[in-house]
Amino acid sequence: MQLRAAVDALTRRITGYAPLRAAVFRALLRADKIVPFGRALAFDPHTWVIKETEYGFRIWVALGERSISREIMLDRYERDEVEFIRANVKPGDRVVDVGANIGFYTALFGTLVGPGGRVIACEPLDAVADALERTVTENGFADRVTLHRVALDANSGSVLLRHAPVTINQGAAYLAPACALPPGHVDALVPARTLDEIVGSGPCAFIKLDAEGAEPRILAGAAETLARCRPIVLAELNPILLARVGGKNAGDVIAQMALQRYVARRLRGAPAEIVAGYDDAASINVVFFPDP
Repeated sequence: MQLRAAVDALTRRITGYAPLRAAVFRALLRADKIVPFGRALAFDPHTWVIKETEYGFRIWVALGERSISREIMLDRYERDEVEFIRANVKPGDRVVDVGANIGFYTALFGTLVGPGGRVIACEPLDAVADALERTVTENGFADRVTLHRVALDANSGSVLLRHAPVTINQGAAYLAPACALPPGHVDALVPARTLDEIVGSGPCAFIKLDAEGAEPRILAGAAETLARCRPIVLAELNPILLARVGGKNAGDVIAQMALQRYVARRLRGAPAEIVAGYDDAASINVVFFPDP
């Protein structure tokens, strides 16, 4: 009863969401670490807990964050993407997680590539990169994960990253366009590097790309890696953010990858369905396969 009372206290701010409370209770039964706001983990104004996943790793999640942490707590986070990655990443691979956020895919990659593989994680926002770093430590993956606190871009230097410090979606940072700041947002100057520089001369078997509209710029800075290593690229393309960040659309990204001799296929639906273009307003998850 004391544990249930503690869970109610921790999740009181998420009123009216009984499934999340139940998930938190189940997670806390398995958890050995609970950190209240203001103590130990100071990267978000929420309570953080360890979530044991069904995929063999543990991850720090924020109880008040709804877009990523809540879905992880409820064991339903991007299951199609997870199953595709589990089917295509193998022990010993060297992979890249672009837009790593709190580290769900970084940790998943770490379990799949094993001690003989390597994971390169890129996350420019310190607030969430701190959580990712804690998750890497929690799973003993320091031997296989390298965290770069940088944004990826077409060229090295620095970029302005726009985000809302107080938000229910901690994964919504994007390259700042030349327009006025929306209410509650700030622009943070962060270092930028190209994917080619991050990968260097080593191998690259798989890239997970979720960069809130910066995908065309990142892929432009990855031309050498794409040509040399021919990795599979799993990308989320958001037409609204693509237009906001660079005046592009999902079809432009598909055409850009076609010039690199890549074929785009939908992640969901018939596996043989090639996506030659796309002009819908909804986000689309695309897998870019190297075309022999």
